[in-house]
Amino acid sequence: MILPELSHDPAVNLRHVSAMSRFMRSLTLLLMAGLLPACATVEIPDLGQNLADFRDNLGDLDKDYMQAEELRPVPTDIRSAEQWDDAAREMQSLQEGFKTPPFEPSLADEAFESAFQSAQDYAKEYKDDDPQ
Repeated sequence: MILPELSHDPAVNLRHVSAMSRFMRSLTLLLMAGLLPACATVEIPDLGQNLADFRDNLGDLDKDYMQAEELRPVPTDIRSAEQWDDAAREMQSLQEGFKTPPFEPSLADEAFESAFQSAQDYAKEYKDDDPQ
């Protein structure tokens, strides 16, 4: 619905506003009618019918469970959040200061190639020996 330019005549403007109002009302009703099926109720099982059985089984609970009075007290000697943050920042500064040692190959290029080739040959022999 495209509205024309508003005119200086208030009656014309009122007519356009009224048409827009009717359009919005219709659109709202249409959306509400479309959303109504989404409000279907969900069946919840009746939990009250097994409550008597539950009460009967309360006496059969394991007696080895600790009572509330027997539990250990809550520790009070834990670090505060600020102390944890300080320790974390200290660890981060240690990690930032770490320098990787320079890499020094343990074998010369020819020795490495020879060792690599012998490892490949060994792997090939192993695969060839596999009966699959």
